[in-house]
Amino acid sequence: MWVCSGSPLVAEIAAGSGLDWVLIDAEHSPNGLESVLAQLQAVAAYPVAPVVRVPFGDTVTIKQFLDLGVQNLLVPMVDSAEQAAEVVRATRYPQGGVRGVGAALARASRWNRVEDYLAQASSTISVFAQVESAAAIASVEAIAATPGWTACSSARRTSRPRWGCSGSRGTRMSSPPSSRPSARASRRASRSA
Repeated sequence: MWVCSGSPLVAEIAAGSGLDWVLIDAEHSPNGLESVLAQLQAVAAYPVAPVVRVPFGDTVTIKQFLDLGVQNLLVPMVDSAEQAAEVVRATRYPQGGVRGVGAALARASRWNRVEDYLAQASSTISVFAQVESAAAIASVEAIAATPGWTACSSARRTSRPRWGCSGSRGTRMSSPPSSRPSARASRRASRSA
């Protein structure tokens, strides 16, 4: 279930409803670091896996969400195996990655109370790629084969415009929107014919 309200109460209700997982959306919803933290705290008491969709797959953003204690990341707009590899590197501490070492200040390590957190952190993190563009679809096998990825997800509704389809179901665009005549121009042309 997607939790998009920014409300810890709504996240807790969803977590207690018997679901296996809830997805807290920070890409298209009013969720920032503080509200995601509150929702993670609210769902922690339930046997549910929280997944967080980050707003973008850059190193700083990923580090901040991981430091909050996010263990299951959905990263939007992954278009290539190279980008996928950079995202994985952002989830790993040096030597295997570039994640900043701030475990003493992070909820993820329980403020340095988790023994060997730096050594074991990467084994506790799942990374899911959201493939949304034609380039991503063309590269999906290479993205999925990138070491460190857990799975790939297709965002069908948000991807349709990027794949040459309108946002509504079953409507196929025959040409890019900028080169298509407007509906008004088409109606005028059919009336005058």
